[in-house]
Amino acid sequence: MPSNSRPEKEGSEKTIGMFLNFIPFRQEVRTVGSLSELIQMTFENEKDSLSHRNYPLPALLKDLETDRIFDTIFNYTNFKKYKDLSTPENGMKLLNDIKWFEHTDFDLLVNVGYDVENVLTITFNANGKKISKDTLERYKSIYANVFERMSANEDSTIDNFLTYEVI
Repeated sequence: MPSNSRPEKEGSEKTIGMFLNFIPFRQEVRTVGSLSELIQMTFENEKDSLSHRNYPLPALLKDLETDRIFDTIFNYTNFKKYKDLSTPENGMKLLNDIKWFEHTDFDLLVNVGYDVENVLTITFNANGKKISKDTLERYKSIYANVFERMSANEDSTIDNFLTYEVI
């Protein structure tokens, strides 16, 4: 799970830099009944993991004597609040039309989030040597299906959301 690891010291908000770290996050989904229970359990699990957010991933890999402990990253962002910051009064300008390229060492990176216009986007970045375009299309279909079901009824049983196919 991507995590903010900005130092918690007075004045650190003025420090320029990207203070991100990745921490392992495992979530069991078959032990809950409804989507709302899963959301609450995930939130509690995330809170419990925050005490580890400043331990650098490279140090963890060294401790475990490995070069990789996970192949997939899920990242959620919410930029819709930044739209309100872009005003002539505060001198900030929102840059909407930036084209960017993201390189990752993970086999699969799933970015889910709201842009400044409150539009939900889902982006998949994949290692083409390990994950085919057809597989990515299946992932896209599965994510779309799950989000559609979630928005329709968050108190459905979790089994209604766990439709998948063996690839």
